[in-house]
Amino acid sequence: MGLSHVVPGGTGLKMTRGIIIFNTVFWVMVMLRGDGDVQGDVDVLGDVDVQGDVDVQGEVDVQGEVDVLGDAYVHCDDEVQVDGDVQGDVDVQDDVDVQGDGDVQGDGDVQGDVDVQGDGDVQGDVDVQGNCDIQGDVDVQGDGDVQGDVDVQGDVDVHCDVEVQGDGDVQGDVDVQGDVDVQGEVDVQGDVDVQGDVDVQGDVDVQGDFDVQGDVDVQGDVDVQGDVDVQGDVDVQGEVDVQGDVNVQGDVDVQGEVDVQGDVDVQGEVDVQGDFDVQGDVDVQGDVDVQGDVDVQGDVDVQGDVDVQGDVDVQGDVDVQGNVDVQGHGDV
Repeated sequence: MGLSHVVPGGTGLKMTRGIIIFNTVFWVMVMLRGDGDVQGDVDVLGDVDVQGDVDVQGEVDVQGEVDVLGDAYVHCDDEVQVDGDVQGDVDVQDDVDVQGDGDVQGDGDVQGDVDVQGDGDVQGDVDVQGNCDIQGDVDVQGDGDVQGDVDVQGDVDVHCDVEVQGDGDVQGDVDVQGDVDVQGEVDVQGDVDVQGDVDVQGDVDVQGDFDVQGDVDVQGDVDVQGDVDVQGDVDVQGEVDVQGDVNVQGDVDVQGEVDVQGDVDVQGEVDVQGDFDVQGDVDVQGDVDVQGDVDVQGDVDVQGDVDVQGDVDVQGDVDVQGNVDVQGHGDV
């Protein structure tokens, strides 16, 4: 069947075409010219180089590098101590643990957890049923769908949509070409740049800038240390705390309080159920409706009507093109 013996001190085990192996331990390098079909476990202390497809019914434990030019299909755990490079698709029924980099030219479908100590580079789609923990950067050319939590120590670059059923924790920047849908909380230490819509069921905490080309819908609080630039509408069920400027091309609807250290520029309407506290200027093209107090340290320019249920305190100039209705005390 083209199976060579192991030469002491030699290069390893070479197979010239596809064979079936049961519960095999290789102490050196494995080279397979055709397809590999393994019914048991595979334990390799060296490198694995496969020119065809790999189908393993048991567990895979490789201490060296893995290079597969075809597809890789594993029914149990897959543990690689160094790098994993697959030219085709990767389908794993259990967990994946890679100590080095993970480079997949096709799609990645994992039924368990994914733990990568290096970078993760996937040219296709990523579908993970468990948690995803990556110590390096993540670059996905397709869609990213994770049923559990996502924890990334580096940057995240996704060219299509991102859907996370759990929490999203990223130590670097996040750049998404499509939409972002997170069922839990989002914590990003760097900047967030999303070309589509953002839908988060929990809180959003961004240490850098928050730039979204679509709409933003957050069921919790929003805390941004940098600037906020949204091309669509903003709907937040909790409170909004921004250390920089806020620029929104659509409407702003916030159920809690709004605290902005910079300027606020909104092309649509502003509806705030709590207090509205701005350290800079406020420029709104539509109506402003605030159920709490309004405290603005700069100028206020509103093209529509202003309706405030609480007190109003503006340190700068006020220019309102529409009607003004203040239920509380006004200090302008």
